[in-house]
Parts: sequence; C-alpha cells; structure tokens
Amino acid sequence: MELNTGFAGQPKKVYELGLLGGGQLARMIAMYSVVFSKDQMIVLDESRDCPAANYCETIFEGNIRNYDDVLSFGRKSKALVLDCEWVNVDALSKLENEGVTIYPNAETIGILQNKLRQKEFYREKDIPATGFTRYENRDEILQATNRDLHKYPFVWKSASGGYDGKGVQIIRNKSQVTNIPADCGACMIEEFVEHKKEIAVIVVIQNNFAHTYSPVEMQFTQHNTLDYQFNPTTLDPETQEKIMDIARRSALAFGSNGVFGVELFVTPSGEVLINEISPRVHNSGHHTIEANTVSQFRMMTDLMARISVPLSLESKPSIMINILGPEDIYNGNYRVDCSADVMKMIQDGEIFVHDYRKESARPNRKIGHATYLIPKERIGDQEWLDSIVIAVKNGLKIVSVNLD
Repeated sequence: MELNTGFAGQPKKVYELGLLGGGQLARMIAMYSVVFSKDQMIVLDESRDCPAANYCETIFEGNIRNYDDVLSFGRKSKALVLDCEWVNVDALSKLENEGVTIYPNAETIGILQNKLRQKEFYREKDIPATGFTRYENRDEILQATNRDLHKYPFVWKSASGGYDGKGVQIIRNKSQVTNIPADCGACMIEEFVEHKKEIAVIVVIQNNFAHTYSPVEMQFTQHNTLDYQFNPTTLDPETQEKIMDIARRSALAFGSNGVFGVELFVTPSGEVLINEISPRVHNSGHHTIEANTVSQFRMMTDLMARISVPLSLESKPSIMINILGPEDIYNGNYRVDCSADVMKMIQDGEIFVHDYRKESARPNRKIGHATYLIPKERIGDQEWLDSIVIAVKNGLKIVSVNLD
C-alpha cells in the first residue's frame, strides 16, 4: 500500500476520523461534518482521485478488503466509519481490540455484509422479515427447483458482495434458474413479497437509544437501483408508526452505536417486513442534507464526537432523485448538463443538485442526486409530484466527454 503521509521525520499523527472507502458517502460525510475539519480526516481508497479526495487531508492508497491495508490505515485513526460495507472485518476486529472505535462495531458489520447472516439474525431476534432458504451453490438450487420446492417468482440473492441490484435476481420461472451465476457460492432463495410500498428509514443509534428520520417511499429502476423517492410517504399514520417501531427495534438489536439504513416492505394487507439493513449512511437519506436541520452525514460525525443527537429528526417534504449513468454512455469521462427548467429551479432555491465528481460514468452508476423541496400546498398531489420527477430526470443529463 502506498501511503501519502506528507510528514516524513515528524512524529506519527493520529487522525480523529478514518473513512473506509472514498466514494460519494465518504465525500458527503467529510463535506457536511461540523465537528471534524479537513485536516482531521483521512481516507483509504484505491484511487487518489476518489470523490472524497478534496475534503480530507490525505488519501491512503489501498484496498478496504485487504487485511494489511485496513489494519495499517486504522492504526492512524481514533475512529473509523464506512463508505462501503465490503471491508475486511478481521482487520476491524483486531483494531477494536487495539482501542480503535468503529461505527458500527465489527461484529455488526460482519453480520450485515452477509445477507444470509442478516436473515438468520432477524429470525433469531424475532424481527419480521421475508422468508428464505439457504443454499451453498447453484447446483443445490437446481435440484430444489427440479423438485418444485419453491413457488415462482422468487428472489435469488448472493450471500455477499451484492449492492445496487448486483447479486440479486428475480426468478420468474424454471427456465430463468440457469441465469443464476454458476459460481455463486453461498446464497439464498427468498420469498417474493407482493408489496404495496418499499420504504426506507434512517436510524441513528446512540447509547442504546434509537432516533429515526421520517420514512421515505422508494421507487427502483429495472436494475434494482434506487431511482427516486418521496418524503413523506402516503401511508397512514398507524402503518408509519409500525414501520418506525420495527426499524428502531431491528437497529437496536445489534447493540452498537451507528447510523443504519433500514429498508422494508409494506404488503397490501399492511404487514411490515424487513428487507435489509446497511451499516452506514444510506442513499435513501441523501435528502436530509436540505430537508433536515441535521443531515445523516453530520449526524454520523456528531455521533462519533459524542454530541447528543437531536430528539426530533422530522423532515421537510421532498423528492430525492438519483442521477444515474444512462444505458448509452460510451466513454468514462462525463459532465452533467442542466436544462433551462432545472437551472431556474436551482436559481429559485427549489432544487439542489449534487455531482459526486466520480472519475467515470457507466450505465446505471450513481453519478449524483438532486433534492427538490415540495411546497406545502403540493403535498399529496401525486400527479404534480410525478411531473416534477419527470422534469428533473429529463433536465439532468449525463453526457460523455471525449478528452482526446
């Protein structure tokens, strides 16, 4: 691992905060921190040009999956937080034993980076979740489906490594079973849930007390990537309280401080089921930058600084829209073009556009997001809200740039 220390011959500096991964989440944690300044934060990433690079003093070049890289980096920080959960947990456990604080703790990360362990944890803690069956490889699934042990459609999920639609497939009939990767390894077949709504809640755990942001209502692309979301949800107050209760209970079950992204299904009959939980700030909480007094990103660093979390985290009504790489993107270099309509929304303070400054664009990759603050008189006007989504999606275009 190449270390950009910048202070040869001086005593080794120990930083307040180390960011494991330098993607858009790390960028926004560093951007919106109030308690930690740029010279108190460092990043571990394979690229010096990662999105978080401009907001931290030093980029330490290395791989968050590599034991030695994580261990060496972690020893330079008092505390560590995740940009991405696919980090070497053995190194995190070693660092915890050496006194480094990790948010959330290594045990929790180990459970949540493995979808099978997640499901087994929910079952053990009596948390309502979708039913599942464990398999060790695709051959076992083929044998099970040949014996008609599963009803179609069902959801195949890889135990580890899946995110933004990767490692997940909806299998609608027997002919599609062979679409499951032959080398998939440990995985699960999950019951397909006919759901009325797909909901997310950001939960902040501090000293065994759970604080929740308002639930948001999510819409996904055909690739199972979050496309856009509405806040508030249109669900009735009783169902919303049930959602927040299950989200709080599930996050508290891990017994660790941290910020958690909790995704849930609401069925047509009103049943609420956990889908999955992320052990970090989450895409569904990006609207909190403009829609809340304290964003999920500032909350993360305030939590690490042991500043008391506000009791009320209610949000202003908003729409959050992901800016995704189009299917026809042909060159890694890009720019984000705004239409005249979107530029007027920006000038009028109606919408806030965030470009993550990634090194390259590719189809379905998250390049940025936009948050539109909904006027009070338009809350519940679904036709108008849908028209805003269309206008913003049409007005923010990712365009390939040829640098030759």
